[in-house]
Amino acid sequence: MVSNPNIIVAIPNSEEVPSYADKTKIYDKELKFIYPAFPRIHKNFELICEAFKIINKEGIKNMKLYLTIDGSENQYSNFIFKKYSDVDNIEFLGLLTKSQTEKKLAESSCLVFPSVLETWGLPLTEGKSHKMPIFTVDKPYAYETVGDYDSVCFLPSNKPYEWAKKIINICTDKELFDSNLKRKINDPMCRNWHELWTTLIQDKNRI
Repeated sequence: MVSNPNIIVAIPNSEEVPSYADKTKIYDKELKFIYPAFPRIHKNFELICEAFKIINKEGIKNMKLYLTIDGSENQYSNFIFKKYSDVDNIEFLGLLTKSQTEKKLAESSCLVFPSVLETWGLPLTEGKSHKMPIFTVDKPYAYETVGDYDSVCFLPSNKPYEWAKKIINICTDKELFDSNLKRKINDPMCRNWHELWTTLIQDKNRI
């Protein structure tokens, strides 16, 4: 969109992921899906909640969705809670600390991330660190963040039935996840704050 772009992509730093003994495997009896996000309208909570409502109506009992909201955070959160709190396979956890979020990610089977607008999409990076299968939206930011990770499924941001179908087929559809992604961030790209600062001071024309 810019005729002469003057942009450096600086990837957020990722701390080493803690190891937990109770790590849940994807093929365990109960599949646990987590959406770690603060309740903002662009986070698109309705999409994933509708998808799990569909899954619930299909009579599938071994899939559960965990949301890091409980209805008390703001009006949008309250709206989501009132609309979906009676859906059996959706559990509202409330806001979690960083360490609580890391532990819940480690205990979960899959990450879902239906947000339609992000600068980066840090939970996607965290999901990759935990080597989790990921369901996310078909948006440019998601492709950039996911990179060449090979356990991701890109889906429309407004079709809950398609999300439900793909999630239901997670254990049986061998073609569900993209396995040959070769996406990379074009240079100039920096992997941490030190590289970004070094790049800036070495090439002052970019400032």
